[in-house]
Amino acid sequence: MTGQLRGPWVVTLVFANLFNAYIAYGALLIPPQGIWDENTLTDIELASWLLIVSGALTALLTVSPVSRRAISRWWLALPLLFLAAGVARLQSIVYAYPMGPGD
Repeated sequence: MTGQLRGPWVVTLVFANLFNAYIAYGALLIPPQGIWDENTLTDIELASWLLIVSGALTALLTVSPVSRRAISRWWLALPLLFLAAGVARLQSIVYAYPMGPGD
């Protein structure tokens, strides 16, 4: 029975993790040009929030087949890594580029 369950779950989780990797590229690898670059900072914050939400949803989606032992526990590592990366990037942007008075 696990062989029948494994195929659809693996395909779904591979696509979800590829989507997370695409969002992580935008959140982690695009640097702002400076403190004045408000558009890029807003885009990075949005991508970080999307990475947090999609990482959490992918982790929740992964829990079901892992609990039924259809797939290995290691499948949980990647969504949790994306979730942690989104939180870390959001905190680093907030710390490195604080909003001044009137912003």
